[in-house]
Amino acid sequence: MEMSDHESKKRKRSRVPTSCFMCRTRKKKCDRLKPFCSNCSNHGTTDFCSYEKYPWQETKNSGEDDNYSELIYLRERVKFLEAKVSERSVTEEFSSQDGNFDNDDKINDIKNTSITNHLKRSRKVLMKESAPVYHGATGYMSLFVNDKYTKEMFEEYLLKERKEFELGRVPNYDGDLEKYPYFKSTKSVYLKGIELLLEELPSHDIIMALVERFFRFCYQFTPIIDENTFFADMEQILILDGDHVKKFNINNYVSLTIVSQLLIILRSAYITLPVKEYYSNILKGNDANLVKRIIESGAVVSTQFIDHAQCLLCSPWPRKIDFRYLQALVLLYSYKMNSPESDQESQENAILLSSSIFVARGCGLGSDPLETDAKFLNTESRHTWRKMWAQLLYLDACYAFGFGRPLMISSEEFDVDWPFTSLENNKYSVSQGEIIIMRHFKIRAEATLLIRECMKTLADKNNHANISDIHTLVERLKIMLFSKLRSFDQLYNSEKVFTEHPSNDRAQEFLLRVALTYQLYTLNYLLYSYTKDITINDYSESCVYQALEAGLILLRIAYDFSKDTSRMFGSEVESFVAPPIYSHASKVVPTLVSILLRIRDGQYSLIESAKHFGSPDSIGIVKWSGLNCDDNLKAVKKIIQIIEDLNNLTLNLSVRFYSCHKLRCTVVTAINYLGNEYPDLLEDKYIERSAIQKDIAKDQSDIGDGYTRRYDQDFLAADSFWQNMRVGQRLTEMEEYNFDVLDPFLNVIQPNLDSIFNMPDSR
Repeated sequence: MEMSDHESKKRKRSRVPTSCFMCRTRKKKCDRLKPFCSNCSNHGTTDFCSYEKYPWQETKNSGEDDNYSELIYLRERVKFLEAKVSERSVTEEFSSQDGNFDNDDKINDIKNTSITNHLKRSRKVLMKESAPVYHGATGYMSLFVNDKYTKEMFEEYLLKERKEFELGRVPNYDGDLEKYPYFKSTKSVYLKGIELLLEELPSHDIIMALVERFFRFCYQFTPIIDENTFFADMEQILILDGDHVKKFNINNYVSLTIVSQLLIILRSAYITLPVKEYYSNILKGNDANLVKRIIESGAVVSTQFIDHAQCLLCSPWPRKIDFRYLQALVLLYSYKMNSPESDQESQENAILLSSSIFVARGCGLGSDPLETDAKFLNTESRHTWRKMWAQLLYLDACYAFGFGRPLMISSEEFDVDWPFTSLENNKYSVSQGEIIIMRHFKIRAEATLLIRECMKTLADKNNHANISDIHTLVERLKIMLFSKLRSFDQLYNSEKVFTEHPSNDRAQEFLLRVALTYQLYTLNYLLYSYTKDITINDYSESCVYQALEAGLILLRIAYDFSKDTSRMFGSEVESFVAPPIYSHASKVVPTLVSILLRIRDGQYSLIESAKHFGSPDSIGIVKWSGLNCDDNLKAVKKIIQIIEDLNNLTLNLSVRFYSCHKLRCTVVTAINYLGNEYPDLLEDKYIERSAIQKDIAKDQSDIGDGYTRRYDQDFLAADSFWQNMRVGQRLTEMEEYNFDVLDPFLNVIQPNLDSIFNMPDSR
């Protein structure tokens, strides 16, 4: 007997599914453990291990939803299979008796081919800003000077730096030291300087709103300060007169540490303000009210808040070295590594990180609290303790890789558990937000150990590394990228699927993926450079193509981000994701151009390279980069045109993000080099220079034809802007730039950029 339509509707399921999303798509039995079930933990798919909060129900777009679910399943399945294949290749490729490499008579056994001499030759002490800087094998400048084309590209810069150092011409970026009130070492002078801060502080209600905003948008990037504890500390140090902060209640040096933390927190929250959305009348609610109050009050939390905080923390005065002081140091370092106006590679950042690690050792962070009789720490404090140490391990690993230097933290000096173990053992309950943070800590812990192993292999002067050592590291990196992390497309283009994941959650995973993609590029480029002179052409070719793939991915990210900085994650966190995006792109561009020049010379085929692309991030990149044509030279010109377009896209952004300015510096250097040596690769608007013009160019800063001269002028104008910023000149004093907005580093519509670049109108 047939059921009526009414009876059919009544029998439809409406219960909440208890199995996680991945187990339901796989049709596997789920043990329903939280935060991640055993199946997802074992298969490395915890990113998709989520439990429904609402019953199944009919929707108008149910077919579309099914398509998205099927897409996610298929993507996950492909990544899982790729991971298995990659994992098997690590153990089988070099052990195969029938492999191409073992049959090559010119190489006895490639897996034992030593690269020790290559590593020794790659270690360089180079000049930067008239100071010697050490770069090991993975240091980007080491890659430049060990490559035929990029060495020529930067020859003039390196020669100039060396001459400046030999003549003792050290640039002065300190400006007038008298404007900083913290260079004395007496307590009375410090307290007087603290009083000057009161004049710059916004009202108390804006302070509280910004601190709340920090824990809402910025905390995930540096989750090392407990929110409740910090609010309690603020009540103790702020003495109010109505809504005005009358003075700081400073009884000891710990109070100064809290003041410095407050200044960093205020500045961090301030640069997340969605000012552009406010001016566009699309911002609503509390955020709109906060921006309105700040604009109407004229409050500006400028970069000098960070200067004040750094002086309080780092000037030579007696202090109490404790855990809170360590929190402030790491908070300051994290800000400088992910802030729009900072130089990520400055020497002061290296000193900050090494100081933080030294203080951590003194506090005993590397030892588990339960093993050192630290009974004064409760469960929550131990959790924060472990988070801090995990954060330092990751920062140390990334710094070591970036410069090719030995790790500052040795494996023998720590036995502390990872912070996520407390949650896995159900030691205590935490908020849903903290569970998400622990998921990132867990993924990042695996990445940290992998990067550390890489640096032990490449940075240890006593280690005898082989080609297979780097090859294995590359394959493990690919497994992480292909199966442990969401792809770039999923992280910033799949809002429909990942609506439950806030933007800062996705942005944090995005930053890890960007870092690992750059490391994959570097290791593949190293393998290529170490094997190109050995007669193993197939392997060298595969390495250069995989490096090309990772380089194009990073280039496309910078390109897409520059077109609309708010599209990926919203305006709130764009200031934190921009520096790594531009920093990694600037390190990739020179060697990427070097690969293109080798393709131009016929050593490799750009069209053939697409067959070696296997990353989920490469979807659409063949068409975007012009690799789908049948002419290698045409494809090379297309990619160079993309680099030129990126330079044009980032013009206005170069005075908002210092890392973007450095990217344009690198691009201009590369374009000028191509204009001099390979003008056939550029557009017709580049006129080939005569020998006389080349000679003139060596003696003039304003070089080249009109087009490249415009590049140089733009760069010099931006460089002048940053020079003024670095000496601590207030924005209100920079009359030549005629700023009408709160702060040039906010996501604002800047009407007076033309005055910086001396142009009649914006391009």
